[in-house]
Amino acid sequence: MCGISGIWGTDLGQADAEAAVRRMLETLRHRGPDGQGTLSYDGGAAGMVRLALVDLSERGQQPIWSPDGKVAILFNGEMYNHAQERTRLAAGGYPFRSHTDTEVILALYLERGLEFVHAVRGMFAIALFDFRDEPKLILARDPFGIKPLLYAHPIGCPNGVVFASELRPLLTTGLVSPHVDRQALSDYLSFGFVLQPRTMVMNVRQLEPGTIAVYARGQPPQTTRYFTMPAATNACVPYEEATRHLRMLLSESVRLHALADTPVGVFLSGGIDSSAMAALMIQHNAKLRSYTLKMEHGDDESNQAEAFAKKLGCNHTNIEVSDREVRDLIPLFAQALDRPSNDGFNSWLISRGAARDVKGVISGLGGDEWFAGYRVARRMNALEKRRNIWVRPLAQLAQLAQPWSPGHSLKQRAHNLATRRSPISTWAAAHCVFRPDEIATMTGLLAPNTEAALQAHIAPHSSAQNAVDLACELDVYGYMGCQLLRDSDVTSMASSLELRVPLVDVKIAQFARGCPPHYKLDDINRSRGKRIFVDAVSDLLPPDIYQRPKRGFSLPYETWLNGPLKELVNDLWQSSRLIKYGLCEQLPASPDDVPPWPQRWTLMVLELWLRNIVDKPWH
Repeated sequence: MCGISGIWGTDLGQADAEAAVRRMLETLRHRGPDGQGTLSYDGGAAGMVRLALVDLSERGQQPIWSPDGKVAILFNGEMYNHAQERTRLAAGGYPFRSHTDTEVILALYLERGLEFVHAVRGMFAIALFDFRDEPKLILARDPFGIKPLLYAHPIGCPNGVVFASELRPLLTTGLVSPHVDRQALSDYLSFGFVLQPRTMVMNVRQLEPGTIAVYARGQPPQTTRYFTMPAATNACVPYEEATRHLRMLLSESVRLHALADTPVGVFLSGGIDSSAMAALMIQHNAKLRSYTLKMEHGDDESNQAEAFAKKLGCNHTNIEVSDREVRDLIPLFAQALDRPSNDGFNSWLISRGAARDVKGVISGLGGDEWFAGYRVARRMNALEKRRNIWVRPLAQLAQLAQPWSPGHSLKQRAHNLATRRSPISTWAAAHCVFRPDEIATMTGLLAPNTEAALQAHIAPHSSAQNAVDLACELDVYGYMGCQLLRDSDVTSMASSLELRVPLVDVKIAQFARGCPPHYKLDDINRSRGKRIFVDAVSDLLPPDIYQRPKRGFSLPYETWLNGPLKELVNDLWQSSRLIKYGLCEQLPASPDDVPPWPQRWTLMVLELWLRNIVDKPWH
């Protein structure tokens, strides 16, 4: 695990390129306190900072070079099946010099070329430098985008690229300017996150999940999508057989994710997903450390989590956060973000505590997304099955009437009715922060069509046969891919902590996409999704965990905004960067005029991000 960065195909001299990469690595120090490595070449340089979990020796330092010294690799992530591939490659004569998964990936590239990605099971952002024949750079990102990889084409160098694990290293080079992307701003105000491949900075993009990009000198980049969402087949495997198969897949994935040369803990929220991960994980680590976030005021499940941890025999820690501490912690949280998100504060808080003891941690992220665990999936399914022929026409009329509805209350009622016009509009409404008309009023731009934006985002990956399939696609490629995974990476790595997600796995994805809707939604207990997942792990959990309805983790945002954060929000409001940079034409006179707390929180994080990113003299 580490942070990587580099410059390729520019007209920078070697000394300037090396100096730029040193600045990039300095901004990535939090991602890798255990080591640093660089390489340079004609037209650029690259480097990495290392957080060592596999092969802690000096032999594990990157870059790692091929035996002939002509191919190098920088790797951020984990390959969980590296032991099997190492055995096969070594039997074929490959002269391994380390015990790292990084060298296994390099050997696979030398063996298979660009097809190497199909043999890598894990999370990764990879840069390969191939100086054989025509020099070329290969960038690759894992199938679901667990690990980030951002890039930009410098002005005047359309065939060149500057890349990094986070945004700030790109800005330190002087090759990228921190101008806000207005389409990304619209995404953020709509959903609280930005749809990939956009970032909040103009001309900076994320390499899309499951993608390889090849840069050969003097040629346009060639991008290939090597992985797409497995097709939704709704295969009718008998339920009991499917449940047993899922349990086997879960056990295998957790076993692989538990492998490390340093202790790996677990985040335990008290819900089904994280509890199942802990119960499976402790089979491989009898001294498993578990961590739960406990708020002074908030709707958490810390008591249940602590009781379950003690039952398992975990070494458990409650990470307690008081309301008083939040005022001082929020600016630090904002400094850790390389892009704004209205989520992630809980992950940042718990990561700070866990990093005191361990270098890696397991999370239960992914269960709700693959197996329709969110309430919106049930609402979308109900809308699809609804027989009332008047619902959708009335919703369409409400959508047309909304801009002319007088007053906030009537606009909101029209908006609520309009969300029933299609399953995708129902999903968009579940993640809505500001309505399209509110965004238009603030920014002076046309009201965004959020449904069209989401449709375009998932269209290349969609094979949905029903509303439940569609809900899972939107959850995976929208909410999980664009927010949860990005937040989890940046907030954990801010504390030099690697976060692993056993449920975000290709084999589990393939299984989930083969499940018909009634395997995911429980027709008997209508308040609960994830039917087959729950049944696959129910023997590991006490009934009070797997039988209760999903609650979700809720921070006391409104209490904070009306208490310890009130002065901070007022100060931000009075000197708004949104107004200063012309991103908004007007804001409400004061934050008290914005009743829903999600809107105030979303704007607060955005303002802090603008001060930490756009305001700074990077070069």
